Order: sequence, then structure tokens, then C-alpha cells
Amino acid sequence: MVAYDPDTNAAIEFYIVEPITAQDLQGQQVRPQDYNFKNLFNIGLTDGVVRVQNKLNRDRAELISLTVRAVDTSASPRQTGTALLRITLLDVNDSPPQFEPPWTLQLPFYNITVREEQAAFVHKMVASDPDGQVQEYEITDDPDRYFRIDPLTGLVNLTRTLDYETIQATRFTVVAKDNGNPQFTATATVYVMVENINDNNPVLDEKFYSVNLPENSAANTLLNVTIHATDKDLGDYGKVTYSIDNNDNFVIHQTQGWIRVRPDAVLDREQNEIITVIVRATDSPHLSPGHQDKRYTTAPIYIYLLDENDNTPTFPRDQIYSTSVIETIPVGTFIFQVTAVDRDSGLNGQVSYSKISGDVPG
Repeated sequence: MVAYDPDTNAAIEFYIVEPITAQDLQGQQVRPQDYNFKNLFNIGLTDGVVRVQNKLNRDRAELISLTVRAVDTSASPRQTGTALLRITLLDVNDSPPQFEPPWTLQLPFYNITVREEQAAFVHKMVASDPDGQVQEYEITDDPDRYFRIDPLTGLVNLTRTLDYETIQATRFTVVAKDNGNPQFTATATVYVMVENINDNNPVLDEKFYSVNLPENSAANTLLNVTIHATDKDLGDYGKVTYSIDNNDNFVIHQTQGWIRVRPDAVLDREQNEIITVIVRATDSPHLSPGHQDKRYTTAPIYIYLLDENDNTPTFPRDQIYSTSVIETIPVGTFIFQVTAVDRDSGLNGQVSYSKISGDVPG
């Protein structure tokens, strides 16, 4: 600062006095209690040189207005003059971008969870720069190659579907770049946990099963068939249990898949030669029955009942046969025919005849 006094013996001293004001980047007045801008500068008492005495921060105060008073100490009374000095702070890129919490410089990462098989959107990266704007986002590390980022919006999307049965955790690293000169950056690593969902049905080993079983088999007779299914899901979603739909003759072991005859079973080949049983394989036993996330598959079991000789031959309606012949009929002459039926099949159902009574003596 330079002050002119026409007196030849003038002795001028310089002071910074009130009012001292400041404005921020938005043109709003800065309060001294929010930022101590009044002690940013001092002035040489005799040379009027204004110097910086504390660190400047343009982000807190961009325009500082100082009132400078020049005092002629040789005059009596002292003579003074005042001037307004406005100091505009120019931007220097001295602050890197910062990602939003919970990211910090000390812990520069995020933990997120993504459901397998979900749509493309994963996460939105948000960073700000106290000196200006974030110019660009970039993924610099993606070891499993699952992610891409919009360089302007920071939206992170999947490049392919996440499958928990293939990968349970992965990560990627994002760099945010500001628009300053020199350019500063911030780095955030995102750790992704893949959430398992029940996205696979159990698969039975066979599309259908067939087995032979003697009719009238005793209770707890073990059928010569074992049901088995697999499920590609991991954890509880991949565990399978077995059940039989709507059949009172058989029971299946819930986890082993073998089948036994129930104590009250009715296995009569003459009533039903082939019994069709529907077996169900259901996953997720930790979920309640009927839960919407449970998955299942079914297959028929064709049980062929083998015949046993358990039926007596019968004449129709317990018929009594009668006929008359003349006493002089020749030996071997056809008189009449009797017919009996047997519900058993094969040899068990073949009937032979013999006369056990009725001959008249002599």
C-alpha cells in the first residue's frame, strides 16, 4: 500500500482496521466464528507491504475486504486516510476428491452385498471435490471382470450375471479424478459379497422309476428302488428331502430316499395291477412348508404287483348243476360242462377239475 502526503516531514504508518469482511465461493458473507479470516494478512507498519500471515483457504473465503488506515504520526493532531483493499484468492488445486461415507482416507473401501442373478445395477459411486468437480470415474482393478462404470455418473453395472455357485465374493477398485491442474484422484475399493438365493430346482436321477413288488407284501417291506436327487445350490438351498404325494400304501425316508410298505397298505394285484406313486424332491428344508422360496421336482414310480396264489377258484354264483340222463347212455358220452374261474393270473389262475363225490354204488 502507498499513501501520499505533500508534507515533506510526514511520517506515515499503516494499519489494518475494521471493517474486515469476507465472502465465500457462493458470494455469501463468511462469519468470523466460522472461519478466522481477519488474521489472514498483516501490513508493514512503515512500508505498507501487505503480507500473508496465516494459511489461506479459498474454499472457506474467496474474497477478503481489508480496511487500511494510513496515519501521519508527525502531524498534530494526527492526520489519517483510509482505503479499501479487496483481495481475491485464486484457485489452486490443493484438495483431492473424496468419496462419500463410510469411505475415509484411513479406510478407503466399501462393503456391499449383491444378490446372485439380479439385474445389472450394482452400486453408485459418489465423490466430491472441494476445489471443483469430479471429472471422471474409472474402474482400475476388476480381477474377475464382472463390472463396468459410467465415467460421468459413477453408476456401476454388471457385465454378466453373478452366480453364487460359481463365485461367492469379488471386488473392484474405482478412481475418481477431479478437473484441477494438477489433477488429483481418490481411490475406493468395493468388496462385493454375493448373496445366495434358491435359483436351482432339485434334479432327480431318473425321469421315472419302476419296480416289482409281490402283492400282499408285509409291512415295512423294502422296495428295490432308492430315490436320489441333486441340487446345484449351495448351503441349505442345496439340501434335498423326499416325500410321497397322496398315497397310503408306501412311505419314503425323508433324507435317504428308500421306500417301505406301510403297515396298513392294501396291495392286491387283482384290484390294481400297477400302482403309480408320485415322489417329490424338495430343497431348502430350513424353510417352512409352502415357503415361496422352496423348489421341488416330481417323478412317477410305477410299482408292478407280482401275483401270488391268494384266490380260490369259484363257480359262477355258487351254481348247482343238475341234468337227467337215460340209464342206457353209453360210457364216455358228453353230458354237461362245469366252469370255474380264478382271479389269479398265469399258472396261479389255471383251474383243473375233479369229481370228489356223487357216484352211485353199483
